[in-house]
Amino acid sequence: MSQASVYEFFKAPNACELLGVKDDKEAVLASHVLSFLGKKPYVLPDLRAREGDDLLSFQEELVELLGTLHAFYHEPSSKKILIAPLRTLLTPLPSKKVFQSYVLSFGDRLNLSSFKEQMFHWGYQAVDVVQGKGEIS
Repeated sequence: MSQASVYEFFKAPNACELLGVKDDKEAVLASHVLSFLGKKPYVLPDLRAREGDDLLSFQEELVELLGTLHAFYHEPSSKKILIAPLRTLLTPLPSKKVFQSYVLSFGDRLNLSSFKEQMFHWGYQAVDVVQGKGEIS
């Protein structure tokens, strides 16, 4: 896909919110064109995980993917475009309802077991010492 074809397609008003591309390189090139056209591009990473793989080795890609989807789903603008490599599109992606939030304030009381269970379902990993995104202690 060339930048010219992306430009020609998106310069006309349309209701397209998803653009599938071949790989990361095409995703970046398409995002530049869409930014030039005044659109808000959200680029998903090229997720190479397959069924049965240990997802721990794909943690960086998953955190990036979930962060991008969260931002995309909560963007009120109608000019947003989600750009995803085909390999990522072949993976079932979470819907908007999965991206709920939970606000903790100083002094809040909570049920620790239900809180830990909710964090687990949201994809957090319980560790002794937090060293990166997606970890809780």
